[in-house]
Amino acid sequence: MNTEKIARIFFKYKEPSRGLINFLDEYTEIIHYPKKTKLLKEGQISQHIYFILSGSIRIHSYDQQGNNQTSSLLFENDLVLSVFSFFSNKPSVEAIETIEDCEIIKISKKQLEKIYEDFPEFNYFGRRMTEEYYINSEKRIYNLRMLSAKDRYFQFIEENQQALKRIPLRYIASYLGINLSTLSRIRANT
Repeated sequence: MNTEKIARIFFKYKEPSRGLINFLDEYTEIIHYPKKTKLLKEGQISQHIYFILSGSIRIHSYDQQGNNQTSSLLFENDLVLSVFSFFSNKPSVEAIETIEDCEIIKISKKQLEKIYEDFPEFNYFGRRMTEEYYINSEKRIYNLRMLSAKDRYFQFIEENQQALKRIPLRYIASYLGINLSTLSRIRANT
């Protein structure tokens, strides 16, 4: 039933076997979440990973001054999880929240272990997704340290064309490490 939707996530790396797709179709859930749904709250232990079929999600936390800081903006075909909490089995320091209505594949930690065990090919997909995740994370850290606010904005828009139409500007500003008034000035001067 959900085979094609599930396969779409993995085809960007290589074609998954029919057995893997059938397993994922049978043992994972595709869930519809309305916008503003908390998939994980700060302090909870993450027990699931998610793949976005449609919609957008942000990962965020609060700094010491109580300001909400967006660390990730994620879209279709992206992997979503609280890395620290999921792998350490400790309370999350961040929250995961839908920005738009979302259709998501939800996989529990137990299901993920079974997939890795029963389908060694999934290790390839897991490795490729992990590589992509860390490349994006390192790139973001570099951009925050080395690029001007204006350059961060232009690079973000170049890589995320749909973001301006779909994501509130306050989340984009937070993700870029600037305040909303700075983002408004940058946009007004372009």
